[in-house]
Amino acid sequence: KTPSLAHVRDTDITALRGLVVAGNDTARQHLTAMLESWNMSCTVRDTGAAALRTLGADATDGGYQVLVIDSDLGDMDAFTFFSLLNEQGDPLPPVRLMTANAGQRGDAARCRSLGIQAYLTRPVEPSDMFDAILQSLGADGAQQLITRHSLREQRRRLNVLLVEDNKVNQTLALRLLEKLGHLTHVANNGIEALEACASARFDAILMDVQMPEMGGFEATAHLRERERQSGTYTPIIAMTAHAMKGDRERCLAAGMDDYIPKPIQPTTLAAALADIGNQSPSIRSAAPADGPAFDRDTVLANLGGDEALLQQLAALYLEDEPNMRAQLTAAEATGDLQALHAATHAIKGAVANFSADAALHAANNVEALCRDGNRDALPEAFAHLNDALDRFASTLRTLTDDQRSTAAE
Repeated sequence: KTPSLAHVRDTDITALRGLVVAGNDTARQHLTAMLESWNMSCTVRDTGAAALRTLGADATDGGYQVLVIDSDLGDMDAFTFFSLLNEQGDPLPPVRLMTANAGQRGDAARCRSLGIQAYLTRPVEPSDMFDAILQSLGADGAQQLITRHSLREQRRRLNVLLVEDNKVNQTLALRLLEKLGHLTHVANNGIEALEACASARFDAILMDVQMPEMGGFEATAHLRERERQSGTYTPIIAMTAHAMKGDRERCLAAGMDDYIPKPIQPTTLAAALADIGNQSPSIRSAAPADGPAFDRDTVLANLGGDEALLQQLAALYLEDEPNMRAQLTAAEATGDLQALHAATHAIKGAVANFSADAALHAANNVEALCRDGNRDALPEAFAHLNDALDRFASTLRTLTDDQRSTAAE
């Protein structure tokens, strides 16, 4: 069972406390520097005994969330340390990670028996350490041991276009993308982004919304128009400095695929790119099945409390829905993945105005399967999308019917 980074999308890694234990000075400094580069608060110990005392003393004061143990602790080895830690009976840190010079036969079994979640052999790359921490945080129940090999199998190195005019924000985003192991090209505004996309293919675009000369929404509109003619598609993740209610819906309605607020958190960026880079839709978070078909309170807040405008938008959607659904069904019947992606994206943009999370999630899954060329999983995903759209439309009809009944009275 492989945990998804989506579980920790909103985790602020800078709020985590880490304990690094290593007998070797070089190993201790290297591991500590990695955690501190993400602004984590770190405590360092050079023996297993000192680390056990530290964990025992801090157990009632919030404790540590990340425990990084080298194989050689000077006074004991890592496996002895974890055995003593389990006997000590204090609450265990959520992330328990071991580093070693080289894997030995039987190490994986010993890790599982002692509750060690991740086992990384040297040289330990920052991207491996980062992902191992995130996956350990996202784990719920039994999971496979996280290793460098399992991380490399899951990870896809993306070619990312960063569209950002602010040099400070550029530098931060570039550093985070580098740590995640992705390749990056920079465009300073929407015009440069269009030029870059005309001459190269990218796996994803990180698009600032507000930029001089041409902003993110306008650039996205131009890119999507090009793609309608070429039959290609590039996921776009919006970035905005002023996170406000309804931003995500506005970005989706503009043709973007996801939204992250500034300042960019490493976990948020990693999760957004993992959704794009992971070729297995099965690990995506489950769609909300038993919540409301759309978030009426959020929609009304975005509309300034204008109930009449909500009724008007609902009526317009219901008027357009038969044609959009017909295009969706026709594209699915022909097996044309590009046409199905385009039809799904069109209806997703319409439902995004209503904060309809279940329908949005189902549409995102169909889009992802189209991009991946995964025809085997499409029938089930398409059925989920139709169910979510049926439920959403039924809720809107009830809304408009109730309004007509009230007006008649």
